[in-house]
Amino acid sequence: MNKILVLHPKGYTRDTFFPDNLKEQLNKLGEVYWNGNERAYTEEELTEVIKDIDICLTGWEVPKFTKTVLDSAKKLKFIGHIGGNIRFFLPIEVFDRNIVVTNAAEPMAKHVAEGTLTLMLALLKDVVGNNNSMKYDKAWPGNYMYTDTLYGKRVGLVGLGRIGRYLIKLLKPFDVQISVYDPYIPETVEDELGIKLTTLDDVLMNSDIISIHAASTEETYKMLDLEKLQLIPYGTYLINTARAAIFDESALIAELKRGRFRAALDVFHQEPLPADNDLRRLPNVILTPHMVGMVAETRHEMTQCVINDLKLFLKGEKPKFQITKHMYNIMA
Repeated sequence: MNKILVLHPKGYTRDTFFPDNLKEQLNKLGEVYWNGNERAYTEEELTEVIKDIDICLTGWEVPKFTKTVLDSAKKLKFIGHIGGNIRFFLPIEVFDRNIVVTNAAEPMAKHVAEGTLTLMLALLKDVVGNNNSMKYDKAWPGNYMYTDTLYGKRVGLVGLGRIGRYLIKLLKPFDVQISVYDPYIPETVEDELGIKLTTLDDVLMNSDIISIHAASTEETYKMLDLEKLQLIPYGTYLINTARAAIFDESALIAELKRGRFRAALDVFHQEPLPADNDLRRLPNVILTPHMVGMVAETRHEMTQCVINDLKLFLKGEKPKFQITKHMYNIMA
């Protein structure tokens, strides 16, 4: 019987990912071992406990797989990550050890896309500004204040992964023109998705709304520096629900202070965002604490996604959401 190790520490987070019905499914697939601590395993503990494990489920609040851990995991043949980004937890060497790796990015993607659209509309309709005016200034602007519309806008996406594809579907009813910068996407997607592939500069200069969906890699690190941000026209709306490292933070803050464009940010260079960070005091910025994709039901879907792939693997079939070495190198 396969030995299955669940790395999530005992407590609330694990309970939200593993309701009773999913625990029952897992128990039918092998002998399940749970982290009995209310904290993550140390490297030394994980190195010891993983020696005889065939299958490991990872996720939030779990330790990284170091080379020492991998060297100890002689029997490990499947890692199911109940989350999206595996690069933080798993080194690229895992793909050289004949270990199948899957993740649960798909269930998360639609909710992040939904959250991105929410921020987009909140900027266009100045929801936060009008709310503050009503609550704190007691103002009633009436016919003297105007908001913007999403209908017919030029929307530019920087990066096109699962989230970007879901967002494109959500944007269709608004009759927008969508341009995309992503050097890894084949031209065939233009007709498939009804978009235009173009350069980064073109997206920045010729979009009414810019939404960031690129992965955080060496190539994209601080890709949007001061020179690039100065290409963005006055009055543009900028949304980032991807990775903060894509921006030069000081350059972004400087341009936002100039008031040339508005932004909605869900990700930050330092999280939690420090209380003294200038972003907290800018009136043209909406801030959310890296949560636009966090939906309670999503956690069940994520675990089910990994269990479904584990079932396929145990039947000798290819998991639906298996991660390859190439995907690892370009994923968020």
